[in-house]
Amino acid sequence: MSTIIVYSNKKYMAYELAATAHSIGLKVIAVTINDEQLAISLAKLGEKVLAVTMDMFSLADTIAIASVLQQAAEKVKASTLLLSNNRHLRKVAGRLAKKLNVVCLNHGDSLTATNVKLVCTRNDVKGSTLAKCEIEIEESVIALSSKVYIADSMSRGGSIEDFHPKIKSTLELLDTRGKNKLGIDINSSEGLMARGRGSKNHEDFLPGEPLAKALGGMRE
Repeated sequence: MSTIIVYSNKKYMAYELAATAHSIGLKVIAVTINDEQLAISLAKLGEKVLAVTMDMFSLADTIAIASVLQQAAEKVKASTLLLSNNRHLRKVAGRLAKKLNVVCLNHGDSLTATNVKLVCTRNDVKGSTLAKCEIEIEESVIALSSKVYIADSMSRGGSIEDFHPKIKSTLELLDTRGKNKLGIDINSSEGLMARGRGSKNHEDFLPGEPLAKALGGMRE
């Protein structure tokens, strides 16, 4: 049975990735980075977990995360990895595939398997085109979208193994800023005004402030 590594720093997505790998009959190894609670949760679901704990490590460092996952793959002899499909981990997926010299697929919307191949349906060209790809089971890094498979919630006995990769993050954390200092809950707000990627600096946001104030909004 082929071994597949799954990684996401989000609990619900880590569960889904594990469920996806199990559904196509692959042996699953979950990796966690500086997240003891997630490691425990995955182990309770019956997963084998490589738990990485590293000082001075930033999850914003895509190069370092790719190196951690590369060393984890080498440890368990896996060359197939499932990551969650967000902008941050898509960067990790690209770097990791280059390190392992395997295929990289992003925006995966479904995943099935034959005897020797993975069949991945994905959104291409920013969601406007559906593409079906067949790749060798042991030669891929795939960033998979959420809600492809229902996460398993049945409690079983798994295991946690401490893993100490030889890597040092090159990204230094200088400062942190707490979110939502004004106590604004955007999920319960009646409306939300936002600016997109075209806003390059503070001045680009100023034209929208009179409208936001007229609507009774608060700036976060």
